[in-house]
Amino acid sequence: MISVLYQASRPKLERYSLRQLKKTGLANQVVVDQEPFDKKLEELDGKRLHTVYHGSPHSLKGGGTVYGFVVDGVVYLNPSVLNTNTPIHEFVHLWVTSTRGSMS
Repeated sequence: MISVLYQASRPKLERYSLRQLKKTGLANQVVVDQEPFDKKLEELDGKRLHTVYHGSPHSLKGGGTVYGFVVDGVVYLNPSVLNTNTPIHEFVHLWVTSTRGSMS
């Protein structure tokens, strides 16, 4: 019963989480539409990005599903697999960058 209630409330929770994260001002923009997400991912295909959190290059396509990524302050979220964790995870990258700059 609990899991059924949780699943029914997930879309509301995801929308609420996104609204709250957007209010932080950490992201220049949040993209949650499939076409722009796929287009940006295609542009980045084969490139390696430096991730702030891990501090080492990681490929966006490692054979798995890409849930989200951040490029130039824009958060891209894959709407086909959107969950409550991914926006928080992606905003943490922005938060870490922000706090590193303010601690200098």
